[in-house]
Amino acid sequence: MRKCGFECQLASNGKEALQIVSKEKISLVLMDLQMPDWDGFVTTEKIRASGIFTPIIALTADVSIDVSNHVKRSGFLDIIHKPFLPEDLVNKIELYAE
Repeated sequence: MRKCGFECQLASNGKEALQIVSKEKISLVLMDLQMPDWDGFVTTEKIRASGIFTPIIALTADVSIDVSNHVKRSGFLDIIHKPFLPEDLVNKIELYAE
């Protein structure tokens, strides 16, 4: 991400992600659905419940329609399926980042 000119912060788990977006102005969150402690769905729901509406893009290798529908209902703005081309990720970031 830094090679593409984006500033980044990394969170090891959902709790750290919530702490970061609660304390700092973040333009966009890339949220893996598989994380320790809280998964991406729980983390996104907690972020939204705290009144934070930063754009969140889900990252997942699961291409099932059930996961895609769950992503849409859980407060994510969009989804990127792994593996992905770096330029596709950059394009989505540029589309949604505030």
